[in-house]
Amino acid sequence: MIEALLAEEVDYDEQVKTHSYLQVANEMLAYDYSEMNHILEQFLDAFTK
Repeated sequence: MIEALLAEEVDYDEQVKTHSYLQVANEMLAYDYSEMNHILEQFLDAFTK
């Protein structure tokens, strides 16, 4: 999904240089999102009950 989002961004690498809150693309691609996904899944399950 990260790949698809980055593919839609125009000049993302240039934006990273001027916006300190943006994360470098390689860091986002290398990050392990499994813990975050698990916590989100638990939250959504509890929310829908």
